[in-house]
Amino acid sequence: MANTDQNKPKRKVARIATHSYIDSNGEVTDDESVAQGYSYSLIEKPDSPFIWLWSEATEDEKRMLSIFGAKTLSTNVTSGLRNNDKGEPPTAQEQLDAVVNRFRAIREGQWTLDREGGFGVNREDLVECLCRFMIEENKKTQAQVDGGWKAQALQKLYEDAAYLKQVRTNPKISAYYAELRANKSTSQATSSDLDF
Repeated sequence: MANTDQNKPKRKVARIATHSYIDSNGEVTDDESVAQGYSYSLIEKPDSPFIWLWSEATEDEKRMLSIFGAKTLSTNVTSGLRNNDKGEPPTAQEQLDAVVNRFRAIREGQWTLDREGGFGVNREDLVECLCRFMIEENKKTQAQVDGGWKAQALQKLYEDAAYLKQVRTNPKISAYYAELRANKSTSQATSSDLDF
């Protein structure tokens, strides 16, 4: 019997709470990098928020929340890749690379990243588009690209979040990338592909 659950409309979830970061002055901030605490407020009881401050936390509390946060962030990063219906599903290695790169960015002081310019990007596909762009702009020749520049560019895309964002937000490269990913996601398996 066919599973028809996938055809059911998604249930609308009512928002029941607000989450806010708190800065060192006790004020709400949108900038995670200056946050020194957290506020959780139920919409039905907005005058009674739960407030957690780093300065008041015990060392065990900080350790437990850090480990829990690392676990949650790792899950969120990989879930975000797997639940993205654009293109092919990520490989296990792509998911692990995304987690490693996310934690590397945090260690380098980058608290958040633009999702589209960050970890949801297939860097191997992006470097193909970057090479196409550089050749079309007469900045590189095909020989230079094949002779090592492409490999260097791919490494830079993995190691330099700012460069990744620059490449990803270039309008021409972005268009090439969207076209490439769309072609990959719409390619249909032939009977030969499916035969075993």
